[in-house]
Amino acid sequence: MAYKMIYEELIVQPEIWKKLTSYFTENKLPNAFLLYGNEGVGKEAHAIEFASFINCRNKKLFHSCGACESCKKMKILQHGNLKLIHPMPRKKNLKNLSSPLESFSKSELEDYNNQLLLKGKEPYYKINLSKSNSILINSIRSLKKELSLSSIERGWNIVLIMEAEKLCYPNNVSANSLLKILEEPPEKTLFILTTSNYSKIIDTIKSRCQSVFLPPVSVNKICSIIDDNISNADKLMIATISNGSIDLAKKIENSIDEVYDNLKLFISSLYDPNHSYNNKIIEKFNSIKRSKNKDELTIFYRSMMIYFKDLFIYSNSKNTDDVVYKNLEAHYNKITNHNTDTNWDSCITIIENTCDYIERNAYTPLAVNGMLIELRNIINNKYHPPFNMYKWLEIG
Repeated sequence: MAYKMIYEELIVQPEIWKKLTSYFTENKLPNAFLLYGNEGVGKEAHAIEFASFINCRNKKLFHSCGACESCKKMKILQHGNLKLIHPMPRKKNLKNLSSPLESFSKSELEDYNNQLLLKGKEPYYKINLSKSNSILINSIRSLKKELSLSSIERGWNIVLIMEAEKLCYPNNVSANSLLKILEEPPEKTLFILTTSNYSKIIDTIKSRCQSVFLPPVSVNKICSIIDDNISNADKLMIATISNGSIDLAKKIENSIDEVYDNLKLFISSLYDPNHSYNNKIIEKFNSIKRSKNKDELTIFYRSMMIYFKDLFIYSNSKNTDDVVYKNLEAHYNKITNHNTDTNWDSCITIIENTCDYIERNAYTPLAVNGMLIELRNIINNKYHPPFNMYKWLEIG
């Protein structure tokens, strides 16, 4: 069934969408939903679509009309019943009972409004304000005040809390304040929390929400939305690295050459007997770390892991039907013939551990050198105790 959505580019998850709308049509709406899943699968966009559906003045069975006054306002995120809560910068001049927006400068407010416009147009766009590491208690206090006033629009108040795990960081003050509202919410008020870090949501919040998991978008579906001028092999590479994230797939689509250049650099570092590529790999990681671009790091380390997954598959099948980097068949054949007993799975674990160390601010040169030493030992079937950054540094 085709659903009419206010976001034309949203890839609707049919089972999830039908589940959400059925709660409403069957009069079984809970006080709060917690939508969780990987980054970039459209959790926030599904929540906004659901808000539009609930408030639509001419709704169909499973979707909003998209044309009534309510839908038009939802499309630009200017509906009086839609309350957006998300991480905000903590300002010194922010008073205890003030909204975080009251402390914004003119340029900051302009940037924020521009981001809202983008969010209204692009379903996978993520609002990202500088130095916004947590959801402030002021945001929850302002919300309480808003909800205590009569709604300026008819219909339901929808409170969308994005990156909800940041209610619990650096402490649970905001989460505890929200709990008081969730326990006795105002009439015709629905809370929708979204998160990519379900494990970081405190149990008391989870217990008051109906949790709904949004699975990753399928490889075939992602391939179908990528520019047709891109080869099928590159589409597969993009879809696999993105791991079900539409947002990440779009970013990789614009940086295919860089992905392959980084992969070539990494492979060269593994098999160079003189280790002359070590410094280049270290500088690459340092550059990504300085940029504070988490997506770039994710793309880099997933591309490396896929290389070893390909080697594992090829070592067992000796064909490229199920590998991602199909252009590396000759290389895979040479490596697997020379390294017949290598445990390629262990290499993936080493990369995962290294990226975890780097994300937790470990010393990058030490982490990367340790990774390369361990990978070479595994490739060459030399026993070496599993690399552990914290053991090397003698910290717990």
